[in-house]
Amino acid sequence: MGRILSFLNMKEAVGTLVLSKQWKKFWTNHVLDLKTLDFDSDHFGTRWYDRALFIKYVDRVLQLRGPRFNRNVEEFSLKYNGLRDDLHRVSRWIRYAAHCKVQKLELDLYGNQPFGGEESYRFQISAPTLNTLSITFDSPDEFERCSKHIFIIQIPNLEYLTINDTIFASYQILEITSLVEANIANIGPNSGFINNGGISRVEAR
Repeated sequence: MGRILSFLNMKEAVGTLVLSKQWKKFWTNHVLDLKTLDFDSDHFGTRWYDRALFIKYVDRVLQLRGPRFNRNVEEFSLKYNGLRDDLHRVSRWIRYAAHCKVQKLELDLYGNQPFGGEESYRFQISAPTLNTLSITFDSPDEFERCSKHIFIIQIPNLEYLTINDTIFASYQILEITSLVEANIANIGPNSGFINNGGISRVEAR
């Protein structure tokens, strides 16, 4: 059964919960130990109630895994098309991944302005085990002004960083001595790398 589930996306795999008690037990005992969590809203469609189903689906999977964060995650991918007033929820999902000692985190978020339904939101990514981080923010709206959203990135062992941000959020990135490669585009004007208490905006561009 494990091989069968390996060919399914996560939405299809979770759907096996309704088949029988045996499938539910198998999911609980084995699938929840997956080292990769891949959430993609496009698997649910683009209508407003599809978005609600996607949110419930992510919450349900994380709930099934349990509150003790005793199952580590190597990769956590979140692709969310149609983001509205959900930034607080996205932030909670990120914290969950960090608690699970995630090594690779991919965020691909798409929504109208004001992005996420809020004028300003403060994200904090603090994950000492993370070595690869990719953040993509995109919006169909024409650029009028820089977003007031702020990312505080505290990842001391990060090696690979990619940011592609068309909403021009700001990023405060604490010094990363382990960084091997960084690809950063379209970040907001208040961004900067923080080195020994000082901020270098030149480095952030």
